[in-house]
Amino acid sequence: MTDKNYLPLIERVDAAYHSDQALDICGASSKAFYGAPPAGLALPVRDNQGIIEYDPAELVVVARAGTELNEIQSVLAEHGQMLGFEPPFAGQGATLGGAIASGLAGAGRAYRGGVRDYLLGTKSINGRAQVTQFGGRVMKNVAGFDLFRPMAGAMGTLGVLLEASLRVIPIPEQETSVEFDEATQATAIKTLCRFGKQLPGLSAGGWFQGKIQLRLSGSRLAVSRDIKLLESLHTVAEIDNANWLAISQFEHPFFELPGLNEAGSQDSIVAIDVSPATPPVDLPGELLIDWGGARRYLKTSMSIGHLRQIVEKSGGSATQLKGRNRTEFFHPLSPSLMSIHRRLKKSFDPKGILNPGRLYPDL
Repeated sequence: MTDKNYLPLIERVDAAYHSDQALDICGASSKAFYGAPPAGLALPVRDNQGIIEYDPAELVVVARAGTELNEIQSVLAEHGQMLGFEPPFAGQGATLGGAIASGLAGAGRAYRGGVRDYLLGTKSINGRAQVTQFGGRVMKNVAGFDLFRPMAGAMGTLGVLLEASLRVIPIPEQETSVEFDEATQATAIKTLCRFGKQLPGLSAGGWFQGKIQLRLSGSRLAVSRDIKLLESLHTVAEIDNANWLAISQFEHPFFELPGLNEAGSQDSIVAIDVSPATPPVDLPGELLIDWGGARRYLKTSMSIGHLRQIVEKSGGSATQLKGRNRTEFFHPLSPSLMSIHRRLKKSFDPKGILNPGRLYPDL
């Protein structure tokens, strides 16, 4: 049975379907910078708010997609729990639906997992104005082909999210961040990979301006043991845990663009995703490493097309976050993967009315 509160949204999508009207699904618009610019008639979904179910003992929360992340995190914190993928707000009033649609995750992505790893089920409106529900509300009921998982990172191109159920995790008893000198990128990558095996409590790891930065999470005893191991190998200094939030929300000083460079062309900031142990990719510009080596942010004047050719040779991909000539935001897919995406889009949204072009130009 469909919740009557969803009827206005269903009617709007139905009208758009029959008139071939493109829709721009918008909550708080905190992720409007991410992906191609929104297009189509605005479909506000922010009023669809509220936590539907929350059972701390089952480690599961179910909420409407327009619910603010602040509200969800506040309720979870009262019971000593949190969203394990550490969703970056990237703006005021950020919603659960935006967090899932963008697929963005925080500093613990390489250690705790991303959005897809915590998503248990979704309810949404497809491009035919039909309400679809996939997955479950408890972990033991999530089985078979997970048709809800493509919603994470789909940028709203597969449906208007109504509800989502997510697994939650306990808040660590203690979190401490430290840094120490490690001059070269190559050595830093090797060190981050090594510590990924040696430090049980490692929950974030990166490198910037010649310093390795680590976050250790867990019980006080476990964190203390990890720090003692580090101190036996390096001269460490404690840093603010807020460092990781600043990076995930693109508020770290690194993400400020200086305008025009000496060559007269504007810089770009690119997120390069590779296997954590991948040796340094020879690219010009300033670098910040996150996710234990798996995410490498580059500020560069190199053309995005040329950069992607080089990154592909290392088995990686490059997403343009800021800068010039942003015509194709996400890394182009191979023909076989694009074919799968097109078939999925056709199945969920046959007329292509939901957030057209936000993910790729022809999706």
